[in-house]
Amino acid sequence: MVLCLSATNGQILWRRDYPSDPYRHHQDNSFAASSPAVDSHGVYVTWTTPKQGTLLGLDHTGTQQWLREWDMFDAKFGSGVSPVCYEKLVILANDHRADSFVVAVNSRTGKTQWLLKQTPGKTPYATPCILELDGKEPEIITVSTANGVSAIKARTGELSWTLGGIAGNPARERPVCSPIVADGKILGVYGTAGRGTTSFVIRPGNTAKGTKPRLVRSLNGRLPYVPTPLVKDNLLFIWNDNGTVICYRLPDYEQLWEAEVPGNFYGSPVCINDRLYCLSKKGVVVVIAAAETYQLHAENPLGELSFATPAISGGRMYLRTHTQLISVGGKDEEKAP
Repeated sequence: MVLCLSATNGQILWRRDYPSDPYRHHQDNSFAASSPAVDSHGVYVTWTTPKQGTLLGLDHTGTQQWLREWDMFDAKFGSGVSPVCYEKLVILANDHRADSFVVAVNSRTGKTQWLLKQTPGKTPYATPCILELDGKEPEIITVSTANGVSAIKARTGELSWTLGGIAGNPARERPVCSPIVADGKILGVYGTAGRGTTSFVIRPGNTAKGTKPRLVRSLNGRLPYVPTPLVKDNLLFIWNDNGTVICYRLPDYEQLWEAEVPGNFYGSPVCINDRLYCLSKKGVVVVIAAAETYQLHAENPLGELSFATPAISGGRMYLRTHTQLISVGGKDEEKAP
């Protein structure tokens, strides 16, 4: 089901229900693990069963605009990749052990703008990111076990480059945390058995200049399996599943500090002003300084388990627990003219 809530008071404004079949997946996964994507035109939701994958487009009143379906989704632990909006496109990395592809559909009509076939392999859970550099056409960056790191032209679906051979053990490792762009480079992690094992920092290729992508470094410290890294100004924060947080200074990746914060984490950190917020599995919001020195500001328990990343919009932070959606802030913004 897709719910629309009032940001002011949490009232349910509309709800849309769709049929789906239960199936076996990882005990910590969900049938609705993927996050919706939103733009000024609509809301885009994806979910899978072993029989099919679905991508849905609704407008902001909850009226269905289109619905796309693909045959089967072959993954031992279920799915979790989220759609990405770029201009008038909704892009989905439908990567798994069978018929894999990356597809871009028109956000207004749902019609396929482009589709790029991928080599099937061990199912990844990393949502693509967008690479925008001066003088270059925008690219979608995908990470998978079978295809490595790929750059796809966002508007046309043309493959710009692929860099494989990164995972230390391709038979076991998969990307779960999503890639990010840091200092003009692409950073990501492969892992297995609940821990990150191989990291990469890639200098993108440039087909116009004839340069190829290049692996410029890997990080030697502890690596996350699920939480996605975050960059604030020239600082890179690696937030690990077990509560180890490491801060590096860019562009030379000098390690400034390493600290143990309380809790274990599936959620990724978010940044507001000069503070990082991350929600532990036990539902405690851990707040630390986004700074060159470590400082623990607060531990705020929500009283219920949570595997989700906080969302930020309109001066509010939204916190998702297993049965609740909590909104924090927003009062100053509501009083503004």
